[in-house]
This record gives sequence, C-alpha cells and structure tokens, in this order.
Amino acid sequence: MLLYGKGGAAWTRTDYHVVFPATPTLNESASGNRTGWTAGAGVEWAFVKDWSAFLEYAYYDFGTQRVDFTRDTTGAFVETTDIKNHVHTVMVGVNYRFSGLFQ
Repeated sequence: MLLYGKGGAAWTRTDYHVVFPATPTLNESASGNRTGWTAGAGVEWAFVKDWSAFLEYAYYDFGTQRVDFTRDTTGAFVETTDIKNHVHTVMVGVNYRFSGLFQ
C-alpha cells in the first residue's frame, strides 16, 4: 500500500455562460485563463502482481477573478463580476503495469 500527497501549481481555461431560455438574445458569456495551486492526497493498493487500485482527492484554488461578460449576439459589454473558482476532485481507478516488457 502506498499513501501519498501532492501539491503544486495549476492552470485552467474557464468558460462562463449566462443563459436566458425565454429570451436567448440576452445570453452572455466570458472566458479566460487562470492560474492557481493544488494540493491533494491518495492511496494506492497493489492487490495482485502488476495490478493496483487507487483513490485520490485533489483541491484546486484559482482565487477570485474579475470577469467581463459580453452579449453573445452582439459582443457588446454587459457587466463585470468577480468569480471565485475552487474545484474538488475525486478519482478512482485501476492500474496495470507492463512489467514483463522491461525485465
């Protein structure tokens, strides 16, 4: 069994959309690149030769960013708002190691 932690820098591309179903001509959007940091932990268990399973949690913090929204139909500026971006992820998986190829 392997217990581990991880951390470092993180980057993402975010796209925001405001949708008005009754009046789609009022729909708004914004996008941008963001930088932040990540930290997490996991456990991996080798249950038979060459096979392991893992469970991992990660937290991503991209802080607060001021975003300018524009109208989708015209591209005209509509509003500016601050958006906080924090992400929590959980991954579960199975790994197979091709160890016979490298012996």
